[in-house]
Amino acid sequence: MDKITIQVPDELSKELEPYRDHLDELLRLGLREIKMAQALGVYRKGGLSLWKAACLAGVSSER
Repeated sequence: MDKITIQVPDELSKELEPYRDHLDELLRLGLREIKMAQALGVYRKGGLSLWKAACLAGVSSER
């Protein structure tokens, strides 16, 4: 497993404190949301089929 160190603003650090034991899950969820938003943006502009956008986002096309 890789170790990653990041710097975050104090306010965000305080918000993250209760979730300290679940930061890997927070990163995974955030990454999934970003992938979905990016793929949906390209799909809406006509740059991808729904199927391809779903593949890039890592979800099924039904979602």
